[in-house]
Amino acid sequence: LCIAVLAGFGFDYLRKHQSRLSFVVSRLTFLISGLAGLGLLATLAIIRLNFARFEPTLTRLLNDLALANTAFADARMFFSYEAAWIARLGGLLLASGIILYLAHRSHRLWQSAAILLIALDLLTASAGFNSAADPAILSYTPPVVEFLKQDTSFWRFTTFDPEGKKPFNANAGWFFDLYDVRGYDSIIPKQYAEYMSLIQPQGELQYNRIAPIDNPSSLDSPLLDLLNVKYVISLADIASPKYKLVYNAEVKVYENLGVSPRAFTLPADCALATDNLAAALQTYDPRHFAIFDSPTASRLQTAPTPAQPPDYLTTRPLDQCPAIAADILSYGINEVTINVGPIEPAYLILADSYANGWRAFVRPVGTDQKSETEVPLLRVDGNFRAVKLEATQSGWTIRFKYS
Repeated sequence: LCIAVLAGFGFDYLRKHQSRLSFVVSRLTFLISGLAGLGLLATLAIIRLNFARFEPTLTRLLNDLALANTAFADARMFFSYEAAWIARLGGLLLASGIILYLAHRSHRLWQSAAILLIALDLLTASAGFNSAADPAILSYTPPVVEFLKQDTSFWRFTTFDPEGKKPFNANAGWFFDLYDVRGYDSIIPKQYAEYMSLIQPQGELQYNRIAPIDNPSSLDSPLLDLLNVKYVISLADIASPKYKLVYNAEVKVYENLGVSPRAFTLPADCALATDNLAAALQTYDPRHFAIFDSPTASRLQTAPTPAQPPDYLTTRPLDQCPAIAADILSYGINEVTINVGPIEPAYLILADSYANGWRAFVRPVGTDQKSETEVPLLRVDGNFRAVKLEATQSGWTIRFKYS
């Protein structure tokens, strides 16, 4: 409707301002519109009457259009569907040409005819397009979701999809308040896309999508564990001993036995600072080492001195860098509160994406927010939130707040 109104303004302007250009345009519009409509209708008729001759060209067009050959069985089906829309366009253009000719001749019917044509165009464009469905479907819970929601702890899921069938497609988890590491969205933070590309190449990012796992070896990545991926939904079998089949019906659900907690602490000297974050994440196990990029590391109290090399690593053995789960007291979209017990100096890592605007506050366990002290919020492992905590025998309460 807006386009029709703007077109009317433009045509009216040309009609009232008798410059040489407007004089020519106002007299050619009906001819151009009418001939374009006749041309489209004639082309459709020629193709229909000589379909065998045009079928190879239509087949190539079908195969060149993204995913069109998954919707149409062949060129004949493709043409029969598209021809109706092109014929409608041709008819509208032809009718427009006739009405513009009447306007050019100042015929008394042209305005009424224009209103009727615009109304017809708007009605036919949307007729049958805005489908309706029984809203009761929104209250249906698939059996696999009923199974997953029995686990009331904090966890995320993804799908294993080696054949491209897209079980439990991205964003479907939103209907059921399930946390998915995939996503189909036009705004995906670069840091998250880069993190996910270390698990496996993100070939669907050109379509704004964090892809499911399609490579079996990617399922064993510690980076997937660090994302708190406890469950993997799949139509295919997963052979890795790291995964246990826990549901087998309309889809399969595998439990990741190596999953990391949503929030946990690591000893402060189990840390690594690096100029090559991607290499470090694929070399050192981020479930046992807090890995910081050099700009972030420069904000740490224990940052290396200029005499030290840019990369440094604790000398602790791996088995002396245990990840200790923290207690999540409350978890909202812009505020998370966590308790940790007695600890040596440590990093608290929350496996949620770091972003500017998040802040962190620390207070002794059992005290109120008046006792809080703001502490630097760090980006760890290229994507997650972390704070450095001093040793305590009584424990700390840490509050992450988006502001």
